[in-house]
Amino acid sequence: FNVTINGLPNTTLGVTAGASIVCFGNSSFLTIANSQQGVSYEVTQGGTTITSGIGNGNNLNINIPANFLNPGNNSYNVMAVVNGCPGVSLASSPSIQVNTAPSPNNNVTLTNPFACQGSPGQLNILATQQGVTYQAVSGNLNLGNSVTGDGSTKIISIPTNNLIVGANVISVVSSVAGCPSTMLNSKPNLEVRPVPIVNPVNTQGPVCTGNSISYSFTSNPPGATFNNSFNILQGQVSGVTAGQANPLVNTLTGSGVVEYVIIPNLNNCLNNNNPLRFTVTVTSPPVAEMNTVTDSVCNGNPGTITITNAGSNVTFFAYDNGNNAIATAVSNENVASLSIPFTNLQQGLNQFKVTSQPPGCIEFPISVPGSIIVIPTPATPDITINSVPGKACDKLNVTMTGPAGFVSYLWKYNSLTLAGENMQAYIPVTNGTYT
Repeated sequence: FNVTINGLPNTTLGVTAGASIVCFGNSSFLTIANSQQGVSYEVTQGGTTITSGIGNGNNLNINIPANFLNPGNNSYNVMAVVNGCPGVSLASSPSIQVNTAPSPNNNVTLTNPFACQGSPGQLNILATQQGVTYQAVSGNLNLGNSVTGDGSTKIISIPTNNLIVGANVISVVSSVAGCPSTMLNSKPNLEVRPVPIVNPVNTQGPVCTGNSISYSFTSNPPGATFNNSFNILQGQVSGVTAGQANPLVNTLTGSGVVEYVIIPNLNNCLNNNNPLRFTVTVTSPPVAEMNTVTDSVCNGNPGTITITNAGSNVTFFAYDNGNNAIATAVSNENVASLSIPFTNLQQGLNQFKVTSQPPGCIEFPISVPGSIIVIPTPATPDITINSVPGKACDKLNVTMTGPAGFVSYLWKYNSLTLAGENMQAYIPVTNGTYT
């Protein structure tokens, strides 16, 4: 008789899962690499054989029915059996992860039913499933970052930059590895509201203390209200108000620069990032009394009225007796100089009305008039020659005397100035021509 002796199966063959992650309800398979011809490979789960296959000398696929793929991690052993030999377990023990398809019934809410354009909305996914990934979408556009469920409520921040102004349907796609994606049934509407812009205003020039400003504001889109605030940039100004008045009317006193900041608000959407800013300059006459300095000029020359305590950037006017403006000057470093043409000057004392006009203000008269004294041009002097008694005739024995009534005198010898000789009388010491 003949006896067939079979060798023991190779236990080092590799075993892999055809799909290591599957969705619950689907089947999978195990692959035994380089299976041995005629060897029976039995797949066991928890000690129970659930399926088997016969080796063919090539890679062998053994199907795992769906009813043996339970949610969670499923581990399998493979036993190799030949006739007349006890079964041996292959060293490789594969496992298959079975995931449950996401439920479409999670409730989805919005923390606020509206969001301002450029600011995010907040989406809440209640009672999320463990391990499920949730992604908010609008059409084909993903919104924000995805979140992974853990049984609690998950929040997704919804950017609004790519959403339309108005109603936007927000959907949520849930997914888990091995299963097809599921769209949640709950689809809230997020209203995106426009952020208004304040239309520019025509700003006024300098405002004189005690006067009022008035500004009316409009927006794009129209219909906004306005939150008004201010900053004092320079000086001291009173009468500035904040609030929501439109038009904004302020009666301003003092001197300085005010910055107004106007923030539009349309349906609770404020444009804090791009408010309207403009400045108003408030001017006032200098506090100190202005003074004029009397100037003395020779007849035929122009004169100057110098004003002290004049402030800065103040315009001054000088008027003649006919109330005609004959000179204008702008103060710099607290001084202003009005040049009066010689044609408006007469011999003797000349007085002119002077006014000041700070930017944005009317003219204010200066209590002290501007004065210019015009000194007459002296007539050609006569020289009186007097002999000096007791002197020899061949010596110079005369004293030359100029006319009386002048402050100083200038003596010349042969057209050359005699230095230091400025008195009314002069005694010559050299023959020549004297003037």
